[in-house]
Amino acid sequence: VCAPLSARASAWFRGADNATDFIGGANGTPQNGAGYDIGKFGRGFKFDGQNDFVFGPSSAYLAPRPQVSVEA
Repeated sequence: VCAPLSARASAWFRGADNATDFIGGANGTPQNGAGYDIGKFGRGFKFDGQNDFVFGPSSAYLAPRPQVSVEA
């Protein structure tokens, strides 16, 4: 079971065959071979551990603050 999404979340990239931000609209683009595969709960991002990432646009609401939390 997935934990509930925090009401304070700034972005939510589910990785369900796309890099859409379901909260703020800062949609990403998979880079260097990043893709999608079967995840623990449906589809998710797939990274090979080398240099894959999801590029997202510059956005004030995604800028790091003194306290940052990232979940995967």
